Amino acid sequence: MSTTTENLNLFKYDPIQDAKSTFNIQQCLNDNWDKIDQILDCLYCIGEPIFTLTAILKDNEIWLEGAEVSKTDYPKLYDIYGDTYGTAVDTNNFVLPDFRNRVIWGATDFGYIDAGLPNITGSFGGIGWTNSGGVGTYSYSGAFSGSTDRGAMNGGNSMTVAFKNGKFDASLSSEIYGNSETVQPPAIKVRVKTRYM
Repeated sequence: MSTTTENLNLFKYDPIQDAKSTFNIQQCLNDNWDKIDQILDCLYCIGEPIFTLTAILKDNEIWLEGAEVSKTDYPKLYDIYGDTYGTAVDTNNFVLPDFRNRVIWGATDFGYIDAGLPNITGSFGGIGWTNSGGVGTYSYSGAFSGSTDRGAMNGGNSMTVAFKNGKFDASLSSEIYGNSETVQPPAIKVRVKTRYM
């Protein structure tokens, strides 16, 4: 009795029960090949990135490393990417996505995100003085903070001039600073390619 495979639903003859059956080329070969081909197309869709730890490039694949290629030679890729990933020098060409030196970032649109960090801002007041001999008011904000008095000295006309140390700490401006020793997290290098046919 004939059966089908569990995952791809491919037709199988039973060698004993179907021994005398007429071989059906369409059912046993052509339909099965069509199913396999359809599954393969779903696994590696044209234009979808394929990550690899080898330098092997099959005949129907191309590296996604920012090359400028012909719209005529790779029409299916141009239909998918368009001019999202750069402006080609030749108007008959388009630019492939470049996965090199980039991390993948989930988003609702496509393209690149430039590298960047939050700005560091802050301010502090200068030297304080008072005719009564007291220390003036100091103000700090953002990444700056005050520390202990560094002393004072008497100026002319009975005026006291006071000094303070200022401190700079970027984490006071944004908690993103100080959480890591490097902007680059540990990573593994791969190459990225795709099918074009």
